Amino acid sequence: MNKNNWADKLAFMNKAMKAAHLQLCVTNNLLVTDRPDLPCADDTSWTTDHRTDLAGLEGAMKLLEEISTVAIPNVVCVVSAF
Repeated sequence: MNKNNWADKLAFMNKAMKAAHLQLCVTNNLLVTDRPDLPCADDTSWTTDHRTDLAGLEGAMKLLEEISTVAIPNVVCVVSAF
């Protein structure tokens, strides 16, 4: 990555956000327990919910896409939200 090239910086940020988004999607809505012998007990298990985090990340990715087209007008579609 060229540290002086904004297109490279934006593409790097987009790649990192996509990776984080994928990880949150993969681990969303999982039943987690610290007691395998009581996997569905209310006090020893919970379900992950990353919907708020995913929505925030998706908003940031869309904003990054908007910024890239305004900040670098000569570059066509540096990043894509998805």
